[in-house]
Amino acid sequence: MDNFTGMFSMFELGLGVYMLYCSITNGGQLFKNENIKQGMEEKYHRLVRLFGFILGPMMVALGVVDYLNGTRQDPALLTVMYVLWGLTLAGIALLFIFTFRMTDRKKAQAASKPVHSAPRAAFEFDEEDTKKPDENAPSEKGLKKK
Repeated sequence: MDNFTGMFSMFELGLGVYMLYCSITNGGQLFKNENIKQGMEEKYHRLVRLFGFILGPMMVALGVVDYLNGTRQDPALLTVMYVLWGLTLAGIALLFIFTFRMTDRKKAQAASKPVHSAPRAAFEFDEEDTKKPDENAPSEKGLKKK
């Protein structure tokens, strides 16, 4: 087993544990989406939690089986790993589709517009007007008020 396979197995295991943690505590980055359609927030949280309870254990099992397959090279474990991979990827795809459908894109576009205008130049300094008065121009002293 090479180091990449072991690290990827640990990543799968960690991601599965994180999904379970988020689902149990009903918090975390999975639930932080400010652009949910109006009135759909409760449904969004319920379904993300359901996906977390389903995908979390599957990803933990996938990480364990992937690690064991890397150490033993057993054909039966390879088959189980492929089945878990397929189910996990299908579940993640469904989660993305669900999240995409529940997101209000107009709200997301309005939130992504910059609030502040960009600077006009790279170096903008407050320079004082240092122009010398024109000698040929009429001065205020030379003008008479009537």
